[in-house]
Amino acid sequence: MKRYCAWDIETAPTAEALAEPYPEDKRLPPSNYSKPETISEWRRKDRESWETDRIKEFSFSPRTGRIVALSLNFKGEEYLDLSALDAKDEKQLIIDALTIMSDTGRPGARNDLLVGFNSRNFDWPFLMLRMCYHRIDHLAVCPDRQWWQAGHNRYSLINVDVRDIVTFNQPGQKGTLSDWAAWAGQAVKDTAGSQIYQWVQEGNVEAIATHCRGDAQRTGALFERVYPLYAGA
Repeated sequence: MKRYCAWDIETAPTAEALAEPYPEDKRLPPSNYSKPETISEWRRKDRESWETDRIKEFSFSPRTGRIVALSLNFKGEEYLDLSALDAKDEKQLIIDALTIMSDTGRPGARNDLLVGFNSRNFDWPFLMLRMCYHRIDHLAVCPDRQWWQAGHNRYSLINVDVRDIVTFNQPGQKGTLSDWAAWAGQAVKDTAGSQIYQWVQEGNVEAIATHCRGDAQRTGALFERVYPLYAGA
């Protein structure tokens, strides 16, 4: 089996994106609501729903979200957790991650492959766009131009998306990492990505790192399980 580094990121909305106040004048209760207490209760629930939806929406966009954790799983033998609970630490997290991840796919490199789950559609574009947001000099991080030609290309041979393998690249196929990990016999995780923002607010670095590391572990284990499909390709 090739040497791989399975990876995963966790994201949260930026403070700037969440600064917009609840648009009470644009979100109106049903016209048949007349009692003040009924309207007040509807307003409370609507505000909660609005806030929850914004947190989820903003977390998934590199324009309104940021990386709070990134975990690296080196073939199940070693793990490295990077965290940026404070927004000012995200730039260094990205530099550290790319420095390690760029040691891939070259003669004498630590890894042959970078392995993610839905990484071609989410993790890799998010990481690259946040790198650009921080104006990080990519050649200062990794001077090898050939690596960038292959590394920044999410469809290059060094970037493997396990989701593409298990779905055979068929559009419309469903199944989360947790779904496929369970299929492969992995333990069901007892945390969810929806808890990340709450942990950020609480300053719970360990909970975020544990969740992210678990996803990197499941990604690597799933890759090993379906490796014959990759090797056959």
